[in-house]
Amino acid sequence: MASHPFYTTSFKGIGPLTARELHSQANIPGEGLETGSVRYYDILRFAHERSDRLGGLRTTEDVFYEIGETELTGHRADAERIQDIITAGPIEPAISCRRTLTPKSRPGRPTYRVIVQAEDAPWRSYRRERLEAAAAQAIGSRYRKWRRVDDDSQIEFWIQVIDKTALIGLRLTDRSMRHREYKVANLPGSLRPTIAAAAVLLSKPTHEDIVLDPSCGAGTLLVERALHGPHQMLYGGDIREEAVSAVRSNFGNKHKPWEIRTWDATRLPLDEGSVTRVITNPPWGRQISAGQEVTGYYKQSLMEIERVLAPWGRAVILTSEWRAMRAGLKGASRLKVDEQIKDISVLGRKADLFSLIRTDT
Repeated sequence: MASHPFYTTSFKGIGPLTARELHSQANIPGEGLETGSVRYYDILRFAHERSDRLGGLRTTEDVFYEIGETELTGHRADAERIQDIITAGPIEPAISCRRTLTPKSRPGRPTYRVIVQAEDAPWRSYRRERLEAAAAQAIGSRYRKWRRVDDDSQIEFWIQVIDKTALIGLRLTDRSMRHREYKVANLPGSLRPTIAAAAVLLSKPTHEDIVLDPSCGAGTLLVERALHGPHQMLYGGDIREEAVSAVRSNFGNKHKPWEIRTWDATRLPLDEGSVTRVITNPPWGRQISAGQEVTGYYKQSLMEIERVLAPWGRAVILTSEWRAMRAGLKGASRLKVDEQIKDISVLGRKADLFSLIRTDT
């Protein structure tokens, strides 16, 4: 079976975890990946025989079929290079792969649009709209029955400028890959599901896990853990009644056994050593937990995580409060940093994923 050229986009910083997921889900080795980044995204490029093996990825925003790439000079001739690639590129195989990952197209003339992702750069004498127009012209000439639209198209062509290279791809996935259908209830600042899935992956889940999210918000981390695979128990709670209600709505009657309560993450109603995994995105900001100062909150909540976590259990924490995190770990001395994924793009801020192991000394 012939290999196809694919690439994925993940939020910036999540790429290393997407690489692990590609290895486990599609048996793609790390040395078979080419990495890059554009704007807020990490890009992983690879060859694979089967597009259907990529639809279950959970840390990626989208999967693309690579149509081609070209070096850019920054001058008007770049538009012609884009047109040449689209005129001769493997669009039919890309559309065939797309059918394995997304529902059938709506009846009528196929619709398409072009999206260009590129940072402003002094070496370019044109705006990115020039590349968009050039690509649309080439598509229209090649497929005269297709209709260009501004939004909600059946087919999307993306041009992503990485350094001075334009990567051209056809998007194989739809919005359900990144906007999970289970999220019937949302809260302001709710964690993106793909980032939650990355945190779950970092926790090295097992079928015997008793999982806790002490500040669970809308429950995205817990649902992503449930969807990853079997578990023994899911515990979640939040100090806000509206958050607890949102979690219960998002869980519905699924993912049992689970228990969601209203509680304070600094005083958990759980026994010592009663959970094997903690996966959480604690609050960020100066005033949190009913006005408590952030450093004090982290100190107390991390001591509670240390208390309820079983020896050699693992805690994964997403936060941008680096000073508070370091201060909290001094008080929770049995929590040791095992791994740290840095500079993840979350809601316009940079955050880190900390993987901690609870030692018995």
